[in-house]
Amino acid sequence: MSTFSRKWLPAWTILSLIVPGPSVAADAADPGRQVSETAVARLQNTNDKIVRAAFGKSVRVSPDSRRVAFIQWTGRQTAIMVDSKEIGRYDDVVEGTQVFSPDSQRFAFAARRGTQRVFVLDGSERTGYGAVSANSVVFSSDSKRVVYAAKKADKWFVVADGKEGSPHDALGTANIAFSPDGRRLAYAAMEGEEWFLVLDGVAGKRYEAIGDASVTFSPDSRSVVHSAKVQGRWLLVIDGREGTACDEIAGRFAFSADSRRLAYLCRVGGEDLLIENENVQARHEAMGALAFSPDGSRLAYAARVEGKWFIAIDGKAGNPYERLGAQFAFSPDGRRFAYAAYKNGGWYTVVDGTESGPYQGIFDLTFSADGKRFAYWAPVGKTPFVFADGEKLGPYTAIGAGSLTFSPDGQRVAYSAQRGNQTFVVLGGHEGTPHDGLVRGGKIIFDSVDRFHYIVGRISGNSLLIQLVEERLSR
Repeated sequence: MSTFSRKWLPAWTILSLIVPGPSVAADAADPGRQVSETAVARLQNTNDKIVRAAFGKSVRVSPDSRRVAFIQWTGRQTAIMVDSKEIGRYDDVVEGTQVFSPDSQRFAFAARRGTQRVFVLDGSERTGYGAVSANSVVFSSDSKRVVYAAKKADKWFVVADGKEGSPHDALGTANIAFSPDGRRLAYAAMEGEEWFLVLDGVAGKRYEAIGDASVTFSPDSRSVVHSAKVQGRWLLVIDGREGTACDEIAGRFAFSADSRRLAYLCRVGGEDLLIENENVQARHEAMGALAFSPDGSRLAYAARVEGKWFIAIDGKAGNPYERLGAQFAFSPDGRRFAYAAYKNGGWYTVVDGTESGPYQGIFDLTFSADGKRFAYWAPVGKTPFVFADGEKLGPYTAIGAGSLTFSPDGQRVAYSAQRGNQTFVVLGGHEGTPHDGLVRGGKIIFDSVDRFHYIVGRISGNSLLIQLVEERLSR
C-alpha cells in the first residue's frame, strides 16, 4: 500500500501551509462523484523518498480525518503546526505525546525547551517539568478532560485538568484511564517495590505488580478492574475484590455493553479457563481471543482441543481448523459472526458457519451497519482483491489496511487501493482520482449516505502536497 513510512528522516522543509478555497471537479473515473480538494500543507525535499519517509513520523491526523498537526523545522528549532496556525517553537517535541481529542477540536503535546519539558494544551503552556512521559497523554471520551504523566526531581505524578496529583516513584503510563463518562480517573503507581491502583485520588491495596494496560472501566463507569500479581500468581481485581488466582491472565478483559457480564481468560496448570463473573464457563488446553456481541447477549471465544482450533459462541463449538485469524467480528446487531480460519494450506472466511476460499490471507472483516452486508480483502495468489457479498473487486497491487468501510445505508463499500504507482479510493467498485496514499492515521469517513472525506498526499517533483478530499455523490 502506498502509505508513508514511520521512519524518521528530518532532512525536509515545509515550504508553506496553504489553505486556499477548495477546487471542485467531477471525478474522471466516476462522473457521479463530485470531488472537492483543499490543500493543508506542502512539504519539499530534493529526494521525494525522504519526503515519504519523514512524513508519517511527524504528522498526526484528527479522529474525524479533517485536521492535521505536524512538525516544521525552522533552523535549530521545531515549530508545531495545527491546521494553519503555529502553536509554538521548541528545541524538540516529546515523541508519542502529540494527541488530538476524541472530538478533534483540541490538541496536546509535550516539548523540550532547554533542560525543561513543557506541556501544551490548546496552545497554552504548562512549564517546569523534568520529563513528560511518552504515550501518557489521555483525553476523556467527551474531550473535556486531559491527563498526562510528568516528573519533577525524582518523583512522578499525574496532572489531571491542570492539577498535580500525589508524587510516586513510578507510574504505569499504559494504565492511565478515564471512565467512559469522563468523571473518574484511575492509574497504576509504584512506591518502593509495590504497585497499586489510584482511583479517584484514593490509593488501593499494594501488589507485586499490576498488569500492563490492564486498568479497565465498565461501560457504565461504575466498576474498574485490573490484573495484579500476588505471591507470583496473577488475579483479577474487580472494584477491590480479588478473583481467581491464575498462572497468567491473557490480554484485556471483556465487558458486555450493559456492564453486567465480565469475562477473561485464566491459565491454571496446563489449561485455560474462561471465567465469567468469577464462574468458570469453559476449560480447554488453550484459549485465544474473546468478545461479547455489541448487544452483550452473545460471547465468542477461540479455543484449542487436541491441536485443533475452533470458535465457540455461547459455548457451542464451531468446526475445527489448523489455525484461526487474529480478527473475528460480530455484526452490529449481534446476529451474524465472521472469522478467518486456515486448513489444507489456505485461508477461508467463515460467516455464520459458511466457508469461502481458499486465499493466501484474509484481512479487514467488515459488516455494514445494518449487518446485512459483509466485506473483506484477500490475496488470490499474490494479487489482492476485495470481496463484498461474494462480488470480487479488483485486481489491485495493494489495498489499504484498515480502510475498508461501508456507507451508512450499507449500499456502497469504500476502500483505498493501489494499482501500479497510482493510489485511489474505490467506492461501489468505481475508482476515484489518483493520489499517492492516504495519510497515515487518517480514515475514509462517511458524513452521510452520499458524502464522505479523507486526507491524502500527492507527490509532484520534489514536493508533497497534503489535501483534504471531500466527495459528494450526484446519483
